[in-house]
Amino acid sequence: MTLIVLLILAAVSLSAVFSDKGVFSRAENAGAKYNEAKAREVLETVLLADGQYEKNINPEYNQDDFLDELIKSEIPGSDVKGDVAIIGEYAYELDRSVPKIGRYLGNPKDLVFPTVNATVQLASDKKNATITINASENKNGINKIEIWLLGEKIKEYKYDPSKPEVTEPYIATHNGKYIIKAYGDLMASVTVEVTGIMPGIEFEPNGNTTWEKQHSTKIKVTETEEKIKNMKYQWTNSVTEPADNTFTETCKDGETITKNNVTGQYYLWILLETESGATAKRRSEAFNFDNEGPSITTFTTTKYSETGITLSATATDNKSGAVKFEFYVDNVLKGTETCTATTESVTKSITITGLSTGSHNCKVIVYDAKNNSSTQTVAGTTKLYAWEKWSYVCKNKYKEEIGETKHTHSGSGSGGNFTGKTNYKFDASTGKFTLSGTTINSGPTKRYSGGGSSITEFWCSGNGSVGYDRYTRTHKAVLNPNATYTKGTTNYGIVTSTTSSTYPNNGYKNNYYYVKTVSQ
Repeated sequence: MTLIVLLILAAVSLSAVFSDKGVFSRAENAGAKYNEAKAREVLETVLLADGQYEKNINPEYNQDDFLDELIKSEIPGSDVKGDVAIIGEYAYELDRSVPKIGRYLGNPKDLVFPTVNATVQLASDKKNATITINASENKNGINKIEIWLLGEKIKEYKYDPSKPEVTEPYIATHNGKYIIKAYGDLMASVTVEVTGIMPGIEFEPNGNTTWEKQHSTKIKVTETEEKIKNMKYQWTNSVTEPADNTFTETCKDGETITKNNVTGQYYLWILLETESGATAKRRSEAFNFDNEGPSITTFTTTKYSETGITLSATATDNKSGAVKFEFYVDNVLKGTETCTATTESVTKSITITGLSTGSHNCKVIVYDAKNNSSTQTVAGTTKLYAWEKWSYVCKNKYKEEIGETKHTHSGSGSGGNFTGKTNYKFDASTGKFTLSGTTINSGPTKRYSGGGSSITEFWCSGNGSVGYDRYTRTHKAVLNPNATYTKGTTNYGIVTSTTSSTYPNNGYKNNYYYVKTVSQ
């Protein structure tokens, strides 16, 4: 019984360790998922960082062989088949237009790619070559073939329904590396190079990679079998062959043709028509034109002082390169910063002083090596004079003013002297009088009046029936020109001005108390 129990326990333990859901199996699956995530991360870094960077700044970038070589050079041991990047045991679909990773396809060993081959046969007159394309895919069939040249799709064949095998001849009229792409469920490609085609037109020079505002080239007809009836030309920024009816400008053998006022890579196309009615189109290699100013990515202003502003601008020019920054304030040139022509992003700054305090119109003009320029403006402000605004305290804003008037009266009356008066208090901060104490009202006349901002007292003296004199003494509250003020307890925040004399440095003005603070 003991042996039987031990055997059962051993079987259970082995199953827990080695079964599909056992410890070893789960550890192996976790390791596989980690390795797949690591491969994805490496590929994403190359595509989203290096790939997109090259696409935006490198004029030689294309989404085919350039991108393939970038992946293989940046990730040791990797490979690219069609639109599939292979990192070790993991395969990912490529979205070349971004570029970015598409779907995860699994192990490369399980993938089914089309088979594609292409051969080149140069024509006997060396005016063209035939590229014979053969593609097959027995499982999903071939649904499309594309032909690419210099990063552009120049021909497309579609098959609906898909075919297990297709053969297509394509007539190439230009030398170069042609990429043939065959599509089934996945895509496979092959590159063939066409050489030896003799152009019907010679261009002198035949293209120019130097960025210039203007290019010229001399054309020379090389055909001698038939007489040329007429020639037309046009410039395009594509290697895709233009239609015959788009040629409108005429030219002659030996003529120099000039192009300007465009930016980018442009090709000169010539349409030849012979007396027999045959036509042919020939194009030059690329000419690089630069008639656009640098791209100003940022232009900012920073307050420097009450009379100064700091200007900073960042610009890029991926053609002839940025070389000079001119900084203006209120349309007056205030400074120039230069650099060696560069296609990298460049930042220049300058601090301008001696300005009036307040707002100013700021401008930067950035020039490239061909004197093309771009302009950007922004409102800038110097630092302003600033004060803390407080309530105020004043204890002696008013003072008391005393006056006396004598009135003489004739007539009968009581004899003797009479005085009528009252006690009062005076508030120097409010200018108010307050009556207090005992009021004397003896004699024929009321002896006091007042309150508020003034108070009056009476003095009377008489001589029986002969008459008497009345004296009036007035106490008034008037503003005290020598009053002093101190800061109160309520802060109303910061106030600013373009002049330092708007408010006192520290003191009272316009019913508030101002304390000089740091410039804003």
